[in-house]
Order: sequence, then C-alpha cells, then structure tokens
Amino acid sequence: MRRQRVPFLKIYIRLPFVLLHHLDGQRLVFSYNERARVEGPLNNEWIEWTFDTIMNTVRDSVMFETQTDVKLHDSDAAGLLFFAHYFKMAHAAYESFMKSVGCGLHRIIEKSDFLLPIVHAEADYKKSLSYGEEVTIFSRAEVRESSFLLVYTFTDAEGNVAAELKTVHVSVEKETGKKIPLPEEVRTALLTMS
Repeated sequence: MRRQRVPFLKIYIRLPFVLLHHLDGQRLVFSYNERARVEGPLNNEWIEWTFDTIMNTVRDSVMFETQTDVKLHDSDAAGLLFFAHYFKMAHAAYESFMKSVGCGLHRIIEKSDFLLPIVHAEADYKKSLSYGEEVTIFSRAEVRESSFLLVYTFTDAEGNVAAELKTVHVSVEKETGKKIPLPEEVRTALLTMS
C-alpha cells in the first residue's frame, strides 16, 4: 500500500474519535482500533491508516501525555480512584507539561510578576479506575487572550476513556490580582499543545 502525507487544517480529538479536516474540506473520521473512514473523496485516493497510527502522530504534535497508575493513597474504601483525586492527577500533568516547556510553576510563583490561578473546574466521569491500574492522561489547551482552558482525558490501559476534566486558568498580576493578557512565554508554551 502506498502511503501519502496529507496536510490537515484542523485536528479535533475527543477520544475515542479523531476528526481531521483536510485543507480541501474533506474529512477523515477515525475511531479507536478501526480503519479510517473517509467522508468525501480525498483527491480520488483512499488513505488507510489505523487509529493508533494517526493518534501517535497527533499525540506527538498537539497533546501532552502523562502516564501514571492509581496509587493506594488516591483510592477510596472500594479501591477506586477517589473522584477528587482526578484533579490532583490532572494538576500533576499540568505541572509536568509547564516544566517540560521551561515555564515551571515554581519559577512562575517565585520569580514572575503574574500568577495563573484556576477559576473554573469541571469533570465528567465515564468509568471507574481501580487501585494499581495504569492511567494515561492526554492534555490539550485552548488559548485565549488572558486565560486558557486545559482539557485532560484520562484513559485506561486499553485506551477506554475514564474521565474528562477541564480547568480554566486566568493570568493575573501578582501584586493586584487583576486580570492581564497571558504572558508571551506562557502563550507560546500552551500553543504547543493546542
């Protein structure tokens, strides 16, 4: 089979589906462990990629991935990941990402004139995660003028979505607490996962 490189205008991810918008308006829809379904002709050629192949490309370019497991101290009496601890794990993924792009939160808190507090948080729980279970957290950002939305998708070892969390962070001046535009270094860092 001949492989071809196709430029895409937008890539939308909402596990377990990936939707790619081609520059010419055609769409490819991928669902987990299935072949691509092409909506509309793509220059009269069919592209056959597996979901895993495209997700590896997408993950490398638009998402930050964190792998961990459910610790005993994060589980409840039933041995399941306690609902509030999803936020603890999501924040750990956020801290890892910021550190990896040179915007570590410790440095921001200690040396900058701005802060990035969370002003909104929400979660949708799809399935339980148990003590000892491997978890992958995929993080992506939507960057705005003075705030950003982080979306965390929790998946189990088989790729099943367990939860989706969202946090909204606002850039504020450290001294006054007033909203300010996102500093350029933060904006640039977040755009690597948007």
